[in-house]
Amino acid sequence: MAKTKIRRGCGLLALCLPLLLPLPTGGQQTRVEEEPLGKEVLSRRLPALRLDQVTIARAFWEAINDAQVPGGIVSIRGRPEEQRATYAIPAGATLREALDLILAESPSLGWQIDDGVVDLFPPRALPEIFKVRIASYDFEDASNESLAIQELVQRPEVQQEARRLGLQPLLSFDSLTVYYPPGKKRPPQVPVHLRNISLLEAVNGLMHARGSGFWRYDEGSSDSERWFRIILGAGPPD
Repeated sequence: MAKTKIRRGCGLLALCLPLLLPLPTGGQQTRVEEEPLGKEVLSRRLPALRLDQVTIARAFWEAINDAQVPGGIVSIRGRPEEQRATYAIPAGATLREALDLILAESPSLGWQIDDGVVDLFPPRALPEIFKVRIASYDFEDASNESLAIQELVQRPEVQQEARRLGLQPLLSFDSLTVYYPPGKKRPPQVPVHLRNISLLEAVNGLMHARGSGFWRYDEGSSDSERWFRIILGAGPPD
């Protein structure tokens, strides 16, 4: 799967001075090398966007939603993505410029684009479970969000790595099948066939096949048990 190198926050003081400073153009960011799809996605122009006292995660979601591209976020409680600030993105800014502005004061966070899917996560703290390699993943309908993730998380490679890490997967069984009332046309199925990919690449592969939407990774603990959860079709973060 084609992807870019991780791009980190540049450390410019632009976040809390809406509409007064130009978009960041330099700084200490990793150079990004995109394939043609990534270049097209990152060059999309956004409408004016003003967000008052929202989390970095929410600002990221709003930007990629306005650009009409799929994306995802690693969300771990207490991490920098929960910090709140005010953002003002001028009309005509590219998605790349918007992402750099949002992350300007968060050097511990970074974004990457993988097969047209934009991800936000801590570059130095990507959850280990996302690095596990999967020999093959075949699923006939990526639009069935819950079942697609259930099938993926239950792959033997993922289960084995989760046990090694002491993680218990949380799965939702509320909507494993999608009900269509009489008269409502079922959308065409979206097949996915992936080979020799990481768990992160597999999740992005599902989002790429869908063409839109948002995934979220949560990790935490309760009753001395550590857990993780991947949600496809996640709504906007708080």
